[in-house]
Amino acid sequence: MVVSSAPRPLPSQRARRNVHTVTGVLRGGWSSYPERPVATKKKSPPNEVVAVYKERPDKRTIAVSGAWGGPSPDGASVAVHLFTDWGTIPSMIRFVPEGGGLKEKEILRTSEITREIQVSLMMPPQVAQSVGKLMIEKAKIVLDAQEAAKKANGRSKRS
Repeated sequence: MVVSSAPRPLPSQRARRNVHTVTGVLRGGWSSYPERPVATKKKSPPNEVVAVYKERPDKRTIAVSGAWGGPSPDGASVAVHLFTDWGTIPSMIRFVPEGGGLKEKEILRTSEITREIQVSLMMPPQVAQSVGKLMIEKAKIVLDAQEAAKKANGRSKRS
């Protein structure tokens, strides 16, 4: 039995090469790896490309109420920080006794609004433009649907 000592390429490495994957006999024997890439003659570009979306196990959905960002310090990327904001909870409340209970006398806040950064994004400017275009297009679809629902709701109330 012939066993190759070469490390198995990662799936992402296999996808970047113009290769075919074979299972079984390799150099006259069986490979210890279920798949091995075998280089072929360079082919013409494909007529279509399929993208597969996979979710990370730690993927989460976040609420975003705004963003802050600009060029990265080296000027090569765009940095965007997505945040959620809410009224700041007090850092201290002073109470005074009143009628067998307590009454708030003083509330100390460090600010009126807290903005918590949910995620920071770094991307090349071309990707930032593409993401921005996508978000504007999708926001228009949602806003148009909301406007149509308001008009339909207004007509049904008059009837």
